[in-house]
Amino acid sequence: MTFDTVVGQGSITNTLKNAIRNNTLAQAFLFCGPRGVGKTTCARIMAKTINCLNPTENMEACNELPLSIFMNLTLRRTTPSRTSEVWSIR
Repeated sequence: MTFDTVVGQGSITNTLKNAIRNNTLAQAFLFCGPRGVGKTTCARIMAKTINCLNPTENMEACNELPLSIFMNLTLRRTTPSRTSEVWSIR
């Protein structure tokens, strides 16, 4: 998976690529929107690219991630219908 494979979210993927390229990442990212627009896909691609040892010139993941990174990588997905889940993150 790469940012280029995300369909219909060009402005979002360009913003994420520029943030990674310029090393201006926020402390947290909130991907929100209706079902099926690529929130989880973008989050996974971004996590792989940030942790990549040698990203490509186009700011895509290099697929050379060390195994230790997968052990520490946390992708937290919540649903707004479960209030207890939101409070546990806070």
